Order: sequence, then C-alpha cells, then structure tokens
Amino acid sequence: MTEPTPPPTPCSTLFGETFVTLTETITDLGFDGVLYSFYPKPMYLSKDVQPVLHYSDSFAPFVAHYLENNYGNRDFVLRLALQDWKKPIDWWEEINAGHVTPAERAVTEDARQNFGIQHGLSVPALRGTFAIAGISVINRVAGGF
Repeated sequence: MTEPTPPPTPCSTLFGETFVTLTETITDLGFDGVLYSFYPKPMYLSKDVQPVLHYSDSFAPFVAHYLENNYGNRDFVLRLALQDWKKPIDWWEEINAGHVTPAERAVTEDARQNFGIQHGLSVPALRGTFAIAGISVINRVAGGF
C-alpha cells in the first residue's frame, strides 16, 4: 500500500508575494478564495504524476479533502477543460443546466454542504498537449457572485 500524497502547501508559501497579491486582489473583488491548478495529462496514467495546486488559505480544507477523496476523477470542471472548454465555468450554472453527472454534482454538493463553498467560478487558462490549467474562485456567501 502506498502512502497518500500530502496536500500541497498553500501558495503563499510557494509563490510568495505574487500569490499574496493575487489573493488580496481576489478578496478585494469580493471572492473568498482562489485556486490555481495545473494538471499534467500523464497524471491520468500514473499516480506518480500529481497536479500542481496553489491556493489561498480559505481553500485549504477543501483541497485536502478533494485530494483525499480522488475528486479529480469526478470533477466536471476538469472534464470540460479537457474537452477544450474556453469560457468561464460557473459551477452551479452548469449543474442547474444539467451538464454534469450525478457523481460530478456530488463533488460540488460536498463543497457546499461540508465546507461552506456556496459558489465557484473556474476559468480555463491553458489546454495543451501535455497539461491543462486554470484559476478558480469561491464565494461562501449565499447569493452568488
């Protein structure tokens, strides 16, 4: 049995002032947290290849839970990004439109019910031969963005 991969460290310790500035700007815009994610496509072939996740402290509990539960395999945002989706993805807009599977919806329901993440918005930033990347923001206040 292999040891579980520890969750990444919040980005403020990895990217320093640049990520701190991004987090502050996101907060000034009214969001409660930000996540940058980079998923190398080979990770779907080998557990030795892991995503690069940098996030504000408010995202940390859910990111750890997401990784522990292997939610990347049930994340409709990743599925859409892999399908070359180019526009921002409002999590609940896609769910309410019926564009997700029940397993994909369960990931977002878990975020809402157990971590207080009421709304999420993801922006695909890169889709290449070897990786996808994007930025997500969350809001804990009912009523949305």
